[in-house]
Amino acid sequence: MLDIILEYERKKIIETLINNSIIYKNNIEIKKLENNLSTMFVEIEKIIKSTSSLELIQNTIINNFLSKINIIIKNTPGLTIGINDENTNNQIYLYYGKISDKSNQKIDKNTLFDIASVTKIFTAIALLKEQEIGNIDLSKNINYYNSKYKNMDKSLEDISKFYYQINISKKLENTNSKEELKDILYNAYCVDENTFLYSDIPYIILGDILNSINPYFIKTFQKELNMINTSYITKNKIITGSNINSLNKIHDPKAQKMKELGLTNMGHAGIYSTSEDLVKLGTSLLPKHNFLTQKSLITLTTPSHNEKQYLNRKTNELTNKNRAMAVYIQTDKGIKECDMPYTSSRKSFAISGTTGPYMLVDPINNYTLNYLCNPYSQENGKPIININNEDKNWNSATNIIKEELINLVYELRYTTNVFETLAKVYNKESTINEVNKILKTKKRKNLNI
Repeated sequence: MLDIILEYERKKIIETLINNSIIYKNNIEIKKLENNLSTMFVEIEKIIKSTSSLELIQNTIINNFLSKINIIIKNTPGLTIGINDENTNNQIYLYYGKISDKSNQKIDKNTLFDIASVTKIFTAIALLKEQEIGNIDLSKNINYYNSKYKNMDKSLEDISKFYYQINISKKLENTNSKEELKDILYNAYCVDENTFLYSDIPYIILGDILNSINPYFIKTFQKELNMINTSYITKNKIITGSNINSLNKIHDPKAQKMKELGLTNMGHAGIYSTSEDLVKLGTSLLPKHNFLTQKSLITLTTPSHNEKQYLNRKTNELTNKNRAMAVYIQTDKGIKECDMPYTSSRKSFAISGTTGPYMLVDPINNYTLNYLCNPYSQENGKPIININNEDKNWNSATNIIKEELINLVYELRYTTNVFETLAKVYNKESTINEVNKILKTKKRKNLNI
């Protein structure tokens, strides 16, 4: 009977994953995915057959996950991971290592990370919230809200989705006063459209517009979502990824300069957060939570003018682009131009930053996950990730974490589903109680390794 249940649950979860995946139209990729998933679940079935304790099985699965990403973990000073699977109520938080390569201070749930460009999703959400209550209309132009942006006769929504290439006359980090920096921003101008050129400038401008309308940050994120460890203010804590000569300064030079000049809530970078707080944010964007309306969520995840292609001015060819309102989205070409594994659904969206943060929200498969790390040496500010004696880009290296994190979600979901079905079939009181406890109560694991 157990073998029948295992086969049934395996087929059911694989079918769900494939039907929701971006590659559902690609027969070759589907076959690869199906084979990979089948192999993964066969390994899990061996663990299931070895014990009758769901707790022990899931601890084994988590340990297997840690061993698979061990080479990444061991090559960064510290890392945290946060997962919330709404279907099974599994919550997992992992804390590893120390805050920098030059410190002995260990990472824990209160350790602050400089989340760099993940800041942009806070700005995007704040814009959508302000539109919902009538304070902002994203279809209106930038200079409608501030006439000093005399060249910016483009909509807030188009700017937020990188539809235009925006130029400025001087690097903001090289400015000497607030007045000079503001003057450079006010003279920003659009060079071309349909470029989807990623840049910090659009979100610096959007942050400025938001700040002039409503000091949104504390109300929206700290009070409504109880993200108590998330802030633009460091409170003199040592921040992971910061330079040895500036232990509590922002990694991004533009944000650092703006903070020095007394400009807060920069819009593009500068927020400090934790894995637990980012789980709260990601969970708020899952279907049943309604933190944003369905209309706002569609706006967040739809490209400007619903364009899925852009003109590459260097090659003069049309190519796919995968950005919407600050976030990565799935494209018709699949994972090659996405920042998400293809086991995430077609409705998934994600965001990452140069200091090593990553957050994914999957509204169809109903989970959110993130990792935060510090891949830069505190001594020289250079990446210190080394895999198999090869220097690799941090984003490329952590593709392993992205894949294995999603695998972990489904391995834990699979075992929970198997035990739930076993409880129904055998009607064993002990099994029923164990499953009900898992399904009805947040199953939280804090792992310090």
